[in-house]
Amino acid sequence: MTAKFTLLRPGLPPWLDSRVVDIAPGADLAYDAEFWRDAFAVLERGTLVLRTMTGVQLRLDHGAVVSLSGVQLASLRNTGDDTATLALAWRRRGRHLG
Repeated sequence: MTAKFTLLRPGLPPWLDSRVVDIAPGADLAYDAEFWRDAFAVLERGTLVLRTMTGVQLRLDHGAVVSLSGVQLASLRNTGDDTATLALAWRRRGRHLG
């Protein structure tokens, strides 16, 4: 059995910063390019729809791993019945791997 990739597990490397974002059912999170810069995210729980500035929509399900840096999004919308949880990580500023 393959272990699920998660950022919620304790013991992330010291060169990573992390944050958890919860999005309530039916709620939208406005996209902020600076917030997402250099980050990758794991959808730890729930379902999200990413909406671009041009109206294109992409559905993400539990377990999706994405990088939204440089993407022209308008919002992230929780289309599910439960809270969606995104765990984010990015390289700590001024730190190098190892």
